[in-house]
Amino acid sequence: MYFSHYLIFDPIPFSGGSKIAIQNIIALTNSSKNKFTIVTIDKKFWRNAPFLKNKKICIHQFPNFLYLSQSSSYFAFLCQQFFFTCVLLYKLLRISRVNYLIGNSSPGVDIAIYLIQLFIKIPIIQIVHGKVATSYSIGYCLTRAKQVFYLPSTKASLSKAIYHYLKKQKKRLKCQQILESKNFQEFINGIPKDRWPSQCQYSLPVLFWSASLLQWKGLELLIKSADMLNFPKLLTTNICFIRPKHINLPISKAPIPIKNFHWYEQPKNLDSIRQASNIFISTSKEEPFGLSILEAMASGMCVIIPKDGSYWDLILTHNINCIKYLKNNATSLNNAILYASSNIDTIQSIGRAAFNIANLYQAEYTYKAIINYLNNQRNTNNYLDSRTSSNSKE
Repeated sequence: MYFSHYLIFDPIPFSGGSKIAIQNIIALTNSSKNKFTIVTIDKKFWRNAPFLKNKKICIHQFPNFLYLSQSSSYFAFLCQQFFFTCVLLYKLLRISRVNYLIGNSSPGVDIAIYLIQLFIKIPIIQIVHGKVATSYSIGYCLTRAKQVFYLPSTKASLSKAIYHYLKKQKKRLKCQQILESKNFQEFINGIPKDRWPSQCQYSLPVLFWSASLLQWKGLELLIKSADMLNFPKLLTTNICFIRPKHINLPISKAPIPIKNFHWYEQPKNLDSIRQASNIFISTSKEEPFGLSILEAMASGMCVIIPKDGSYWDLILTHNINCIKYLKNNATSLNNAILYASSNIDTIQSIGRAAFNIANLYQAEYTYKAIINYLNNQRNTNNYLDSRTSSNSKE
């Protein structure tokens, strides 16, 4: 049977929500219709996904030049994108014919696939997981993608970027026309049924924090809150973290010796650690979605989130299916933690209400538009000749 061949560009050197989301999407696509090639800087992440073994997937790794990835200069950024483009061109000439390129973060990160289009006219599918910058180049990329799937919280930033590009180009086409076209579709994240988190315990209050160490994830706020009223003497706190590598963004320090704080760096038994906890704390600043929050809700945890206008702040109701605190306010966070932990019945009632909301976020439904799109693309646009099939295996 004929299939469409998708090449996914993954230049992010550490795991996170966008990678988990694309893995779940691939797992739900039709194996008889699709083939995927992953060109990644993080081969280990993809190899550790056992649920992808039954899919037609080839994984190719490319090297990471530390100076380019860690430098904040614009020249280093241009050099990095030129390097990525060269790697992709080389891979495209060696693997079997590719029908579509997929960018899985944002045009600002995935810009190399748009540079590829200057040489080879392969259609691009862009998935946007976070807000984009108001940039001419990003606006250009968004107008060149064949299809864009984006989180609702990113729409305003997409609009600004597209408007900025159109204004510079003096084009009459209105930004609203582009965003309302069939080429742009909203989606929300979800969790597949076969990877649904285990039910948390309701015996003893235990705190749980899970995110990367990027500073905007706000680990310092939790540490500050812990220092103020010294709640660690009373509560066990499990910290599961991902340490970003080879990037030039500010990173929080971890682990830090604090009594009753247990630190786990990218643990393989994340589900069992979450299962042994029951109060999830989010300290992220304006989280675009918050897949870890959804996973905590799916396990029946009482989630504590900032009141900041982000996705879950708009969806959840204080003291019904979550507990909210004033954003960037350590005292308010501490009060929320003490309130939640003072009564196990509160944890259980809010956690069960949160579970009912999470149950609406089945990946089989939330990713349906993307899955149907990938399953129904025909491989009539073959822009590259076939190469020796043995070259596609690494």
